[in-house]
Amino acid sequence: MLVSVVSIGLPVFAQETGQDNQTKASQCNQIIAIANEAVKDAKQVTNNGRSSDPETLLRAAEYMDSHASKFEGISLTEPRLQDYQSRFIVIYKQTSIATRDFVTAFKAKNLSGAELALQALTATTRGEKQLVDEVNNYCQEEQKPTQSLTSSTGLKLTL
Repeated sequence: MLVSVVSIGLPVFAQETGQDNQTKASQCNQIIAIANEAVKDAKQVTNNGRSSDPETLLRAAEYMDSHASKFEGISLTEPRLQDYQSRFIVIYKQTSIATRDFVTAFKAKNLSGAELALQALTATTRGEKQLVDEVNNYCQEEQKPTQSLTSSTGLKLTL
């Protein structure tokens, strides 16, 4: 349940290589590929959000850190995409921290600490829908939609 809050269902596109003369579409594809991989990994490790095992949640937090690092490793030239990239990094890092805090409190049987961590996780992921919508809208501007997907949170994404 905890990780399902952070799921962002974005369609997968081939990532273009070569950092020079990147098009808007190729840069969008880089963002989408990493975000989609993060969702896939989180769903896989948590059995589609059904696992509540603390060790599983810690692995999901490790995946969030890994994907934040992947975002940090891409070079984008479009200012709006750079902003989206930064916002994904913040969401993934803060999600990881809140998840670890939740597990620590859970293992210590600290109910108030677990509730605070869950509140932090909810606050961190609250802006996720807006970010997904913004990426979706920006990346499909002046492009013919090629694929549509409804995310696990009910967001319909078209690129």
